[in-house]
Amino acid sequence: MSIGKVTVGVDGSPASRKAVEWAVERCRRTGASLLLLAIAPVSDVRADFEDPLRRYYRDAAGESADWVRVHAPNVAVTVEVRGGHPAEELVKSSEETDLLVVGTDKESALRKLVYGTVPLRLAALSASPLVVVPGTWQPGAGAVLLAVGADAPDDHSVDLAVSQAEQLGAELEMVHVWSAASNFPSPLSAIGYPWQLLEQSGRQVLDDAVRRVAERHPDLAVTSRLVEGPTVPRLAELAHGAQLLVVGHGGRGIFRELLQLGSVAHDILLSPPAPVAVVPTHRKAGIGGRGDREASAGGTTL
Repeated sequence: MSIGKVTVGVDGSPASRKAVEWAVERCRRTGASLLLLAIAPVSDVRADFEDPLRRYYRDAAGESADWVRVHAPNVAVTVEVRGGHPAEELVKSSEETDLLVVGTDKESALRKLVYGTVPLRLAALSASPLVVVPGTWQPGAGAVLLAVGADAPDDHSVDLAVSQAEQLGAELEMVHVWSAASNFPSPLSAIGYPWQLLEQSGRQVLDDAVRRVAERHPDLAVTSRLVEGPTVPRLAELAHGAQLLVVGHGGRGIFRELLQLGSVAHDILLSPPAPVAVVPTHRKAGIGGRGDREASAGGTTL
């Protein structure tokens, strides 16, 4: 997967700074350009709030750009400020970039209540792969994890996971979590529950997925892990210390139609244990126009 442009949503928060730091490391390795995009909310009540808000977000984006220019002078960085709803404008921007990156900080109940839905909306509607970086992220040398569901992972998810592992010189670990069927009559300890068959089925899905990746990328170190238990808690445990966790867009049935986001991706984003990439199965078109935007004074490409 070729990434020529990375867009980061910035708002001056510590979490958005972490998102910038994460994105800068990727741009350094790939030569991709970096766009720092700030969204100044438009007030429907007090028009006189808009100018101060734009100044605040312009300054916040400018400070992040200054940090990039000092710490990564070879990364081409531009700054842009738009007016509008943050989630809507970021979704629009996903049509114009190869990778969208945002930070999230849910250490407090209040921030989780206020900001918790933005990454979910972006993951559901983004036209490009989305990476959500937790505010607690620190650089490390862990593996890149690829979650393998009941079906084989789609090519877009595999391509992103493989490209990230290759660029980072990291191991690609493919993980499948299996568990008892939720609608099976209890108690599950009753004689006759096909535990061994279920585990074997999960192993077959995982082995097939690993074999396909290994055949296409023979020089990449690929490992696998089969784990039993509830999917999201197990993935969260395994992802601690990982450089990236890649999950597919997923979703089946009515929830796919209503939410456009699979339950695993949805739940893991509520409290990401590591940077999490959600990859759409195809690039959407016609999500929106370019909207209200303005280039900041520091918006020249270096």
